[in-house]
Amino acid sequence: MFNNLNNIYTLAQLKSDKTPDAILRLSDLLRYVLYDSERKIVNLSQELDYLSQFIDLSLLKDEDRTNVKVDLKPCQSDLQIAPLILIPFVENAFKHSNVEDKQDGFIHISSSCHETRITLVIENSVSKEEQKNHISGVGLENVKRRLDLIYPNKHVLNVIKSEDKYHVSLEIELV
Repeated sequence: MFNNLNNIYTLAQLKSDKTPDAILRLSDLLRYVLYDSERKIVNLSQELDYLSQFIDLSLLKDEDRTNVKVDLKPCQSDLQIAPLILIPFVENAFKHSNVEDKQDGFIHISSSCHETRITLVIENSVSKEEQKNHISGVGLENVKRRLDLIYPNKHVLNVIKSEDKYHVSLEIELV
């Protein structure tokens, strides 16, 4: 969220015509985080829309999006999911990818549904800084614990980190 706010600040500094729309999008994201995420479950379509809006705001300053591929497929309208369970993986992709590096940085995000199951797959480059420092945080451990609590024996999470790429695959049974 702070990165998105900083992106909007930059747009305002540049007196960009995109600023009002960006503020409205940020407002929608904050509304979802503050109000909708208080519920135990939300419609999966809301969660996927939140991801899409977050990605759009994260790329606001970037006119050339050739190294970012997003394919969030719609799912059955009645499927529900714990709010904000998917976003940590997307945030990590933006945090660790150095997507601004058009030569080596990339992010690929896709989701698909099959009956009552959602699959989220994210691949992203690993920034040179992270390769040197072997940076790691607690965010992934927190989301793993949350998945274990909310979806015990109903999810599969695979995280593979190589020298230059992260690959995350998450499958959740939503019933």
